[in-house]
Amino acid sequence: MNCRVNIAGGSIFDPLNPNLDMIDPSGILHHLVMLSRWGGNVRFPFNVLQHSLIVAEAIKDPSERIYGLIHDWPEALLGADIISPTKLLLHHDGADVNAHERLFMNLIYRKLSLPAPSTEIARRVHEADMRARATELRDVVANPTGIVCPAPPFNRPIKYENWALTLERGHQMLDAYLWAHSEAA
Repeated sequence: MNCRVNIAGGSIFDPLNPNLDMIDPSGILHHLVMLSRWGGNVRFPFNVLQHSLIVAEAIKDPSERIYGLIHDWPEALLGADIISPTKLLLHHDGADVNAHERLFMNLIYRKLSLPAPSTEIARRVHEADMRARATELRDVVANPTGIVCPAPPFNRPIKYENWALTLERGHQMLDAYLWAHSEAA
């Protein structure tokens, strides 16, 4: 079975036989800026990279922000920001998308020479992710059914950002956050 994913920049990712050489940070950033959040159920173009930047910026310790930036990188390797109802459907049919995401995330940590985050760092990333989600529900998502998130939204509203600017910012922040992490180590 051939289920290879072509990554922007020319690399190929094989989710059935993944290895470190297949992880291309620049290609992943490109894919994330092209992936819509919320399965496309948004009032204006809003992508996974913009979401990840919001999550990273919400983490107080600069040395931990890299974990916020990369928390959704497996979605680029899966080819989609798989919405929760679809993940539940796939799980019902026997697929464990979360296990694949964990495997891909471990490769990403290795590629970036990062240790897996501690439980405390993972908790802070999750909290920032949930606050970003709540803010997206308020500002971005076409939400006629009133989906709610128990986390409080950020005060700062989310606005449309040109994808090319988001991608440029993503590259800059990847370098800055990796540097901050290495300086703190």
